[in-house]
Amino acid sequence: MPAAAHADDVSGTDTPHVDESYFADEGVFVAQAARTLSTFDGWVANNENRYIDMDGAYGAQCWDLWENYCLYVIGTSGISTQFSPHRGYAIALWDGFAFNGAADYFIQISASSVPQKGDVAIWQYGSYLPYSHVAMVISDAGPNVYCFTQNPGPSVKQYLSKQGLAGYLRPIRNNVPSPTIKSAADLLAVDPYGVLWNYPASGNGRFGARIQIGPGWGNMVTGWTVDWNGNGIFDVVAKWNDGSLRLYRGQADGGFDSYQSIGVGWQSMQIAPSRFIRSNGLPGMLAKDSSGSLWYYTNSSGAALTTAGKTQVGWNWGAWNILPMDFNADGNQDVVAIDSSNAMRLYRGDGTGAWLGSGQIGSGWTFISVASSAGFAGRGTRSLVGTGWKGYRIFNSQRLD
Repeated sequence: MPAAAHADDVSGTDTPHVDESYFADEGVFVAQAARTLSTFDGWVANNENRYIDMDGAYGAQCWDLWENYCLYVIGTSGISTQFSPHRGYAIALWDGFAFNGAADYFIQISASSVPQKGDVAIWQYGSYLPYSHVAMVISDAGPNVYCFTQNPGPSVKQYLSKQGLAGYLRPIRNNVPSPTIKSAADLLAVDPYGVLWNYPASGNGRFGARIQIGPGWGNMVTGWTVDWNGNGIFDVVAKWNDGSLRLYRGQADGGFDSYQSIGVGWQSMQIAPSRFIRSNGLPGMLAKDSSGSLWYYTNSSGAALTTAGKTQVGWNWGAWNILPMDFNADGNQDVVAIDSSNAMRLYRGDGTGAWLGSGQIGSGWTFISVASSAGFAGRGTRSLVGTGWKGYRIFNSQRLD
């Protein structure tokens, strides 16, 4: 096997490498609608040793190969690189996944997973590849990924190290059954009879017809939909009235596994999944105890939580209700809190477990349930959904990128 190549995605300066005015060309979308899509192997054969420059700016960058792949193999165009701290770079395709439209065509797979042909590998900004990188997977190669990649040089087959990988985007194929929860904007709720329902989001600020998931949820106190183990499929995490915390893993072809206990003794804690510390990889748990102290529990295995990863991140939160979400789309988890006067406050996180500041963003929040949602009102939107559904317990549905 050849040694892993170092394909720096740079042009000599730390400047963005995407000109998104390219997307304004309506001909791109007209051509897309009429095009017969290529197979992955056929696309690689047709483009090997070519310089691909889709936006006509900055030369043949790694992003240009990604855009060509989306257009000719996946059947889409216009997935934005603006919803990220590193706008205009390849890592923005990963950071902004919940908002940039990629979730309509891909699912996120953790960097520790085994990649498959056709997956999209994305490297972090400031890691092995300094300004991030994107390449299409041909096959797994142990510590490396055998990829179809561009920059430096033309589009070639090359071994790249997995060092610094953010993860993979895996195409959604129409002939494969899909998971029960398909979107971070879907709303789950338990009715007064203990039946769990999914209200699928339509993407325009409305919900479609509800779908029954199953009965027997009457003793659930609160719940969340979250990709707990980083395999790209939404799971359900639920706190029950006996203080136990249960994980129901989502199945790729629909439904859920039998529950796994991931914690006990949470009766007095208000908790919510959050990727408050981004470097941890998997979402952990924010927890507010009866004294008003705020704690973060890391999730190192995609399974049970332990006190070994417990870190205090706040004090004096009193009886406030906490709701983690990436409010300002900078890639870092924030906390929205409703205080005792029903005022809503935003506490901005910096992604390392510290705070950047706070301020009031609303008042009069007397809804029975409030949930965060990514994409509810359309691509790139972030929403708070408040409901007065008396007797219903509303899940928080989060994309924790």
